[in-house]
Amino acid sequence: MKSYSFVLSANDLKAFKERVPKNERQRFVREFIKNDYSLSHKNLSVIQTSPKPFVSFPFYLPDDVMNRMDRAIVEARNNGFEINRSAVMRDIINQINRSIIPGDILERRAKERPFIVEESDLKQLNDFVGPREKNQAIEDFILNEYIPTRDQSILRLKPTEKKQWKVRMREEAFHKLDTMVGHIHEPGITRTSLLRDALKQLLVKLSKTSPKEQFLDQQLKQVIDEYRSVADPETIREKVGKYLFDDNKK
Repeated sequence: MKSYSFVLSANDLKAFKERVPKNERQRFVREFIKNDYSLSHKNLSVIQTSPKPFVSFPFYLPDDVMNRMDRAIVEARNNGFEINRSAVMRDIINQINRSIIPGDILERRAKERPFIVEESDLKQLNDFVGPREKNQAIEDFILNEYIPTRDQSILRLKPTEKKQWKVRMREEAFHKLDTMVGHIHEPGITRTSLLRDALKQLLVKLSKTSPKEQFLDQQLKQVIDEYRSVADPETIREKVGKYLFDDNKK
């Protein structure tokens, strides 16, 4: 999974936050897209227009969810509308807001537990998904993908630069780690050992592109996609070329 930023209506995002508790938002959007979302054909002209006022908001999404959003873009194009991923997410948020009312969704019980991890690993996770999303990222990975490394000597490794991380996750995630510890049943392998292992595996998955490059690539794509709604491709190409090759730029 990766973090993607979307240009959304500030008013719609406010309504979304009123309806979906903070710790449920990422999971809820992913599940809604996978199980309930279909493109609003009657709303295409509305979502195609950049919202005012707007905000940029990140969601942490797996490839299958992004593929579903990309299919919606193709579907819209086949109906004569050029839209981008931000437009699709605006449609998704609007549908969620219309389908539920504040108070419908209760926040799942979560616990906070301190873990000692490698400081550089935690910093890298913050770079990839942001400090606010790191708990959600590790929880999702543990619940949906994590399998302990077979080499137990790796599981027993201790951090060289220690950093405490107060991990806040649903009880199911902690329970899964404890169950795995019981199955391994070896001295020195603890819940913390597996949490560190899960963190390192998650970083490997996220590290195909450097954090900064990934972020800038998303931002550039977003700007170009939004620019397409007001300018033709040749004009955009000229603008980009000006910034790339202007000798006066230092």
